[in-house]
Amino acid sequence: MESIERVVLEGGDVYTDTSGLPGVGRTRILLSSVKEYLNQQGNEKAYALIIDTNGDLNLHDTGDDIVMERVKYIRILSITSFLATMIALPGYIDSQPFDIKLVAIDTISNYIRYPDIKQSEKMSVMSSLKKTINKLNTEMAVKVLSTSDAILRKAEDASTASTSSASDQNHYIGGFFGSHFYQSLRFRQLQIYYEPGNSHTRIMKVLKDNSDTSYKYTIDFAQTLNNTLFKRNSTYVASIFVGTFAFGIGYDVLTTSIWDKNNAGKQWPDVRAKILAAGGSDDE
Repeated sequence: MESIERVVLEGGDVYTDTSGLPGVGRTRILLSSVKEYLNQQGNEKAYALIIDTNGDLNLHDTGDDIVMERVKYIRILSITSFLATMIALPGYIDSQPFDIKLVAIDTISNYIRYPDIKQSEKMSVMSSLKKTINKLNTEMAVKVLSTSDAILRKAEDASTASTSSASDQNHYIGGFFGSHFYQSLRFRQLQIYYEPGNSHTRIMKVLKDNSDTSYKYTIDFAQTLNNTLFKRNSTYVASIFVGTFAFGIGYDVLTTSIWDKNNAGKQWPDVRAKILAAGGSDDE
């Protein structure tokens, strides 16, 4: 069976976005796809650039430090810095002494999805995204990958929907980008969703693909644990504190229980009644 990373990397120098609900594993697939790309024959000297719009991506869980030495990282913390980064990205790549052949953005929809962001700012970001991605793909032969949030769409766009992700007769959970991206870019939209009734199985569908191709793959316990706790620094650090606190309490309870069992009948609560009955006192 074809690996899910190879599905993501298909299409040559084309922009591929992987959309899905939170926790479905899209960031994990993005990182493993970057690693797969750098490991492919002919890419031994290629570099990748990861743009993290959440600001807390953990790159140390890929398991291949040698390959990840060829990954450059940019952290984004605001819509202003995201817009500036996307505008300057082609020039930045051109100015580097190494050959950046892959750009991966996690999560590209982060500064577009919120309703409190002005429409003018959203349009500015979208316009810059399309211009930059188009230049990277067509003029610089740089492959672009991204992840995005799946959103609720109206049923008239059902040609891009997955039947397993339908929410009702009038709406469905679909990819983040609409038809305008298909029309203006060399673009592939992938969507990941849970297989109904099986929390460990995911289905990836290629949207807007005439073959209506779907791929099924399994997330094992280790991957689920990684996605939940270790993928991002914020949850990773929090899990360390919680785990340390829980371990401390558990260790204290366990050692106290062992001590009480081994010294049963010898401790003050056990002999207090006998001493008092013999005429002693608590002060003796």
